[in-house]
Amino acid sequence: MAEETKLFSGTCVIKVLGAENLDPLCTGSQLRCVFSPSKGFKERSGISAFVHNLSRSLPSTGDKKKVNTQLMAVSEELTVVWEPYSLRLEMSEADALKIKVQDEKNNTYSELHLPITPESLASTLDEPLSIPLDPRGTLRLALRFQPTGSMFGMDLEDTCRKEGRQVPRVVQQCAAFLERHGQNHEGLFRVPGSTAEVNVLRHNFDHYPVTLVSAHSEASDAPVSETMINNIATLLKSYLRDLPRGLVPVHAVPALRNLKSLPDEAAQVAGLAEALRELTPCARATLQFVLNLLDVIYKNAAVNKMSPENLATCFAPTLIPDLVNPMEAMPAIIFLITHSKLLAQISPPSA
Repeated sequence: MAEETKLFSGTCVIKVLGAENLDPLCTGSQLRCVFSPSKGFKERSGISAFVHNLSRSLPSTGDKKKVNTQLMAVSEELTVVWEPYSLRLEMSEADALKIKVQDEKNNTYSELHLPITPESLASTLDEPLSIPLDPRGTLRLALRFQPTGSMFGMDLEDTCRKEGRQVPRVVQQCAAFLERHGQNHEGLFRVPGSTAEVNVLRHNFDHYPVTLVSAHSEASDAPVSETMINNIATLLKSYLRDLPRGLVPVHAVPALRNLKSLPDEAAQVAGLAEALRELTPCARATLQFVLNLLDVIYKNAAVNKMSPENLATCFAPTLIPDLVNPMEAMPAIIFLITHSKLLAQISPPSA
């Protein structure tokens, strides 16, 4: 009896990063990268092929040395020249993607069959996929698969319900790690982490019970790299930014901006409660958790250089991603950071 095809949903993201050591003849051609799905994949998706035009990124010169230098610079810097394609559809373990590099006369320089499964795509996260070209050269791609049901991009209430907590585990773990290891880190939240390593962290949080800091463990004397600290900070921001609804509603910004002008703390608490009245219990608890972390960070600004203004610059587009101009929210975010304890004075959210 044939084994039943196992289906899974997800998003396949493909990024063309660059090329290196191409034959100079290739740069004079209308070079393109053709992605063709396997038969089953094609039937379910309705996609026959999709194409990236490579030629516009390649220098039109016959100087072999110059071509190699320019193309290798693109590759080494991992410059993303094109926006990725995103496919949201059902995939099976038998699906594959055929990747061809051709010119305008359909001469093929390379052909690769890549299985499309979470396992095969996850294996490409650590380093870009290199495709050898004939007569010589290498095309570099990055692929990422995000299964449907990933906590990144999932509704906050759904995640909290699934985990049985009011603050998602990824937020708790990232905040605990950064409070322990990031207080003295200069440029925390401002310096980005490694995209590849952050993608691995996202994958691991989606599939495994990751523990960055144990609630029962003593502070470790083991050194933590600056890259790891930046990776965790970037992971936290990316989780918050990917939420379908920002933690701070756009319509609350004007009221939050005016809180500083209110006469006393009681009035500010009342104004804050009114501005954030539509927040769900999980959203309010998660916002409080994040603000508590930022309170710790800015109070050590003499060392980490992250003043309330600097933190607000990083978190305005993270907490209010739907705002067209995040800088409009700077006064509101600065107030929330510097008055984080006021949120705790509002009646606690009911379960």
